[in-house]
Amino acid sequence: MRDWKAVSAVVGMCVVFVSAAVSGAGAACKLCDPFLRCVDSTPGAKICVEGPASCTMVLPCFGGGGRVPDSPEEYLTTWTLFDADAAGPSSIGADVGPLAVGEELRRGPGAPRGPLADAALAHGREFALVLSDAMGGGFALRRTVEGAYVRLEVREVSGDQPGRVLADALLAGQDRLSVSVRVAGRDRVLVLQSAAVHAAGLGPELARLRGSLRAAARRLPERGEPLLRVRAL
Repeated sequence: MRDWKAVSAVVGMCVVFVSAAVSGAGAACKLCDPFLRCVDSTPGAKICVEGPASCTMVLPCFGGGGRVPDSPEEYLTTWTLFDADAAGPSSIGADVGPLAVGEELRRGPGAPRGPLADAALAHGREFALVLSDAMGGGFALRRTVEGAYVRLEVREVSGDQPGRVLADALLAGQDRLSVSVRVAGRDRVLVLQSAAVHAAGLGPELARLRGSLRAAARRLPERGEPLLRVRAL
């Protein structure tokens, strides 16, 4: 595992984590704007995560040689946490529908039933992130591209360090992965989707997903800080 040195700064509700090393592929540079949305910017970050009340940038992305070229597609990943009665096996819902986050996931058979605990929208082609709670628990998420598919690997996190693999799934654009994780001392169901959205349809898609994040914010319990901290793996 690579060792990363992280530097953090807080500006209002915008939390920024920047790694000291730059490597690998990613999407165009992103920046958290005053409305806690990820927007195109140079310089910025390779990975940007929008939550209901926070925005996190990971890995620096500069103009010139360090900047990854723009793409006609935006690479999006959504994840949502629901409270669960008990841990269960991971599962894949095939061709269940377009990207969804938060309460949108209540629709259809097999939808999560527990209270909403967290939700996020990530911008980035390939990444490896640790999402940990105040006690050092949570999950790690790795996204890689394999042809027309996306591979999502989820690992257990304890003491802020990734451990055993909870799920390793190859997904098409409308597939959905559900994984049992433990966050903040409770069993949760983590629901993930990932897709490439062409620039021509990106505006409406982002508007819909951000509307879902705003709706999620109204259902989540009030917190002094985000449930999960994000850092590069």
